[in-house]
Amino acid sequence: MEPIKELKRRGRSTVKHHYFLLLILCLLAVFWGTEFNSSGSLFNKIDTTTATQSSTSAPFMKDNASDVLNDIYNNNIKAGKTESNKILENYRSKDYNGKIVGRSRGSLARLANSVSSGQLYLKFASALNSITNSDKAVSVIFVIISLFFYLCIWIFLMNVYKVIMRRMFLEARTYKYVPLQRAIHLLSVRRWFRASMTVFVTYIFQFLWDLTIIGGVIKHYSYYLVPYIVAENPDIRPREAINLSRKMMYGHKWECFKYELSFIGWYILSAATLGLVSILYVIPYKLSTFCEYYMDMRAVAKENNLPGAEKLNDEYLFVKAPDTALTAAYSDTVKEIDYIEDNAITINVIQKLIADWLGIWLGRTKTKNAYQEIEGRKFQIRRNKNCLEGLAYPSRLNPLYDHRDDFLAGKIMFLRSYTVWNLLLMFFLFSFLGWCWEVSLHLIQDGEFVNRGTLFGPWLPIYGYGGIIVLVLLSKFRKFPVVEFLGAIVLCGILEYSSSYYLEAKYGMRWWDYTGYFLNLDGRICAEGLLVFAIAGMLIVYLIGPINDVLFSRISLKIVVPVVLCLVMLFAVDQIHSIKHPNMGKGVTDYKAYKETSMMMELKKQALRPANDHQLFSCSGSASHSSPL
Repeated sequence: MEPIKELKRRGRSTVKHHYFLLLILCLLAVFWGTEFNSSGSLFNKIDTTTATQSSTSAPFMKDNASDVLNDIYNNNIKAGKTESNKILENYRSKDYNGKIVGRSRGSLARLANSVSSGQLYLKFASALNSITNSDKAVSVIFVIISLFFYLCIWIFLMNVYKVIMRRMFLEARTYKYVPLQRAIHLLSVRRWFRASMTVFVTYIFQFLWDLTIIGGVIKHYSYYLVPYIVAENPDIRPREAINLSRKMMYGHKWECFKYELSFIGWYILSAATLGLVSILYVIPYKLSTFCEYYMDMRAVAKENNLPGAEKLNDEYLFVKAPDTALTAAYSDTVKEIDYIEDNAITINVIQKLIADWLGIWLGRTKTKNAYQEIEGRKFQIRRNKNCLEGLAYPSRLNPLYDHRDDFLAGKIMFLRSYTVWNLLLMFFLFSFLGWCWEVSLHLIQDGEFVNRGTLFGPWLPIYGYGGIIVLVLLSKFRKFPVVEFLGAIVLCGILEYSSSYYLEAKYGMRWWDYTGYFLNLDGRICAEGLLVFAIAGMLIVYLIGPINDVLFSRISLKIVVPVVLCLVMLFAVDQIHSIKHPNMGKGVTDYKAYKETSMMMELKKQALRPANDHQLFSCSGSASHSSPL
């Protein structure tokens, strides 16, 4: 065995090269409560203080479903209904309509009301009560379901995270790149369930030994390596993993205890900083060190031919694979790299800059198609190339790897550049589809045709502008869907808010109003609308845009150019006319009157509604009025 100083040196090296990744993994473990709970004292204190301040400064934070759920547990569904109604009445008050967390309109508001007021629990309790005719039976069923739900979360998510974290720490000690996608390694090898069962069985054994006190301390070190063993080979059975850990730790328990004790100086410093040093450094440092310890224990077990050591078969988790093995496993990637080098497309600097950053193509269509095919192939092989070069763990050399799960698509449709003519056509297409959407909503909700927007033609340009800016300004982020989605939310929020502000400043009225919606800003934008627009933006980027680009590219420019010019002229005339005479009237700009009327109608309905059990489960909130988004 290596001395602890050498293990710590290697552990510090791992932390140095992968600090932020390891820090995030450990923070998640602390906040989820899977491990290191005592280390989060500072953050627990902050959470407690924040919650206390919030309960006095933000009234809506006090309205939650906990009291309702407690009433159901205590065989008092009637009291739960009364409490839930009080919360709903508070949501319907005018105090919420002018706030960011509006509670009277929109699907998110109704969903938030249903959950936070306890209506969701009451619906389920009422259904059970209609079957059992007993509040006590409902209470028992709720307790059983709650325990089952928590047990599933604990077994299949919280406990298995110990294995996930150690897997990524072990990869980090060997390889330069550890993509976040490695967190789903257990899913990719189809061993999530078995891994969770192994950790769960180990916990049961440890719990039973803890009842003997001394036996619990001994078994803590006997089972110390189980999460590491499962991280290496999640296919191992629970008893096999436990027995292997016992054999590997035989004669090393006191040594492991002394290794843990060697961090006592860090523990004291962490306590002095209320856990801050522990969170920011000690936890990843200690775990990295014990990954080195596991590697040494594994080597000893292999050298001594310890029974069961053959299960530790993921060699390339600890050493880099030889070039011959990598070349054989990633032969298709080698061919793709050769193809890219042989068919590289050369374009000038400005053309490339605009194509890469804005997704706009300035050049011939034939060259465009060839260029985007090469870019698509580059994106597809990027991760495999890191594996091929020994910079990331070669998943294809994992003993549990299934070759049927991996294929090379060759061409990625969404990595493309659009010609100016095609972008203009898509602008009018998105504007028209947005107009159809708005008109249809009013037709369904109000039973009448309303020409939405400030213009008189069949188009809502805010949809067109939104679709185009997502395609163009976020072109560089298409390889990262999460960033693309968040970027779409930000851009669409800026577009919608500025449009609303400009229209109200110029004409003194609003063409849409989100007052009363959950998470709205001055009634100009709201979370619900932005989420819908962001989802639509993702569909445009990854599906609608590429498909329409292919279809439009098949049309001759002799047809496309005249059509686009005619549409631009008609749109310009409509814009010029609407500057002085915008489209107004019922269903377009009458939002204040609509809001007051809808609120009064809702209050009248509540006053006239008979007091029976069914009313207690209806979602609150007035009918949602459609908007340009």
